[in-house]
Amino acid sequence: MVITKQNEDKSSLIVKTVNVTKTFQNIKPGATVHFTRRELGNKDNTVLSAVYRLNVKAKRTEFTVRLDDNDGSYYVTRHS
Repeated sequence: MVITKQNEDKSSLIVKTVNVTKTFQNIKPGATVHFTRRELGNKDNTVLSAVYRLNVKAKRTEFTVRLDDNDGSYYVTRHS
């Protein structure tokens, strides 16, 4: 989830959820995209599960994910 802005009048946060699967489907073939943990909801299982489901649907390894050892961010590659 990404907090988009603070609603000062109501003392509440407006939160948008990220559709990880659709985000990955928008990656152009042959490209690698860097995502921070905060952008994708801060859960490894969500990211790994989305990559797995997309690969099963494609019946081949279309997406791979690499976790950065320094900050835990993700590098998602869509193969052509």
